[in-house]
Amino acid sequence: WELLQADTLPLSSAWQTQLRALPAASGFDLSRAHAAFGRYLGSLVLEFCEIHGIDLKQIDLIASHGHTVFR
Repeated sequence: WELLQADTLPLSSAWQTQLRALPAASGFDLSRAHAAFGRYLGSLVLEFCEIHGIDLKQIDLIASHGHTVFR
């Protein structure tokens, strides 16, 4: 494999606050946050591709470490 592009971005303060509150959230709120975080990461991927001139059809794999809520 070959790593062609990579970036590390800080989480917004709003996401930091929301993620810190998740250990006390209900199952419903965890599910909503899971979906919203996935959409957020997807939007960052699209922005990354635009910035670097990457055609989405050329991408075979996108990796994300995700976020751990419970230890």
